[in-house]
Amino acid sequence: MIRLYKEDDINGIIRLWEEAFGDTEAEIRFFLDGCRKPLTALIYELDGKIASMLFLLEGDMHISGADYPSYYLYAACTLKNYRGRGLMAELLDSAKEIADKNGKYFICLKPAEKSLFDFYEKHGYKTVFTARITKYNAEKSLINDTTCNEIHPQLLRDSAFEGHSYFKWDRQSVEFAFLHNQFFGGNASTNRKGYSLYTSDGTENVVKETTFTHIEDVIRTISHYEKLVKIIFPPWVDAEGEIIPYAMITAVNSDGRNLIDSVENAYLGLTLD
Repeated sequence: MIRLYKEDDINGIIRLWEEAFGDTEAEIRFFLDGCRKPLTALIYELDGKIASMLFLLEGDMHISGADYPSYYLYAACTLKNYRGRGLMAELLDSAKEIADKNGKYFICLKPAEKSLFDFYEKHGYKTVFTARITKYNAEKSLINDTTCNEIHPQLLRDSAFEGHSYFKWDRQSVEFAFLHNQFFGGNASTNRKGYSLYTSDGTENVVKETTFTHIEDVIRTISHYEKLVKIIFPPWVDAEGEIIPYAMITAVNSDGRNLIDSVENAYLGLTLD
């Protein structure tokens, strides 16, 4: 049976999430407690347990200067003993029905593995989101430039990406993405021009999102110095590096289907991974 999420589903969600992704209960509860409410999730209940699930997070697809209400599909997973039965395929179909009913135009998602691009393509998803991956050996001579910035990161983000196709998050969602990154040991640094959201493993900084377009500006906002820096840029940034398939989209109504062919080199970002 497919149904919407209820508050008393939390224990079953935690068990499934732990098995699928390996996160701790504290990490899972951080998402469930901190994510925007009401929380929209689809549950596949089978044999009295949550066998499969996915979450639908509110956002907008920004195309040609206009915003189209959409969902970001997150944490789609199935218990190991129930895989191969088509449960996720049914959930994906139900997600499109829910999205259309709620006035959305698109559902976007980031496949957790390269092999999953083919799976989602079979269910109507198209790869339109790409990213430019740049690796850089930072020079210690670059002067760190981080300041307290009174401009909210959501405004910095929209200002930097305006004029391009991208998934647009509201103020609350951007705040949560920053808190989520911090909870998992990441950092966010800003200066007068923008921000960089990054993690560090002691040998490499991974800049998960930045509003800057020049490598040196990104490096100057990183407060924990590691010489090797991997930067995930939007695809339109003019920098060295490989452009890779990054995320996918599907239309859920006729207007969305008319628009989808005009979407290319789009950017997702802030994927909570």
